[in-house]
Amino acid sequence: MIFGGGATSETSGLEGNERIVAEYLLDKGLDEVQVAAIIGNMYQESGVNPADVNVESGAFGLCQWLGVRLNGLRAFCDERGAPYTDISAQLDFFWDEFTMARGGGWSFRSNYDDFMACLNDDQLETAVEIFARHFERCNPDEMNLPNRNEHAPRPRRAAHRRRRDRWGGRSPMAVRHPSMGHLRNAQ
Repeated sequence: MIFGGGATSETSGLEGNERIVAEYLLDKGLDEVQVAAIIGNMYQESGVNPADVNVESGAFGLCQWLGVRLNGLRAFCDERGAPYTDISAQLDFFWDEFTMARGGGWSFRSNYDDFMACLNDDQLETAVEIFARHFERCNPDEMNLPNRNEHAPRPRRAAHRRRRDRWGGRSPMAVRHPSMGHLRNAQ
């Protein structure tokens, strides 16, 4: 694994940045459906390329951050002495936004809760849409949910193999990651 112990074959079927993102999110304790929904969205946004720039809007990175969120990413990277294109720094910034440790991220806490409730295969498209609408906050004209949904199943299958190997078939959400503890008490 790229971000801590385990066999490198745990996310077989994924390569490059998709694999890095999947292993990072699985290590944080997300379920394979949630990981797949995020990667499906990142695929639509940037091709899972941390250096991707939208030439029309100036949106940048894995999640195509824009405006105040892009400024936040830049400040975050500057604080760490990391280039803006660094996938590790972008994933750490993403996690801060995702867990609501900093501004940006989810439109409302209830959107996060709805996303985190998506744990079953039949909820993958729902998770993709919740993430697109309420985390990415896509322009409806640019959302392209069919493309986001098309790219989510493969990461889900790869993550499922990893969960079976790593968690003995149990959902990792049964054991919340310590970095998410502040969310249980959030209003």
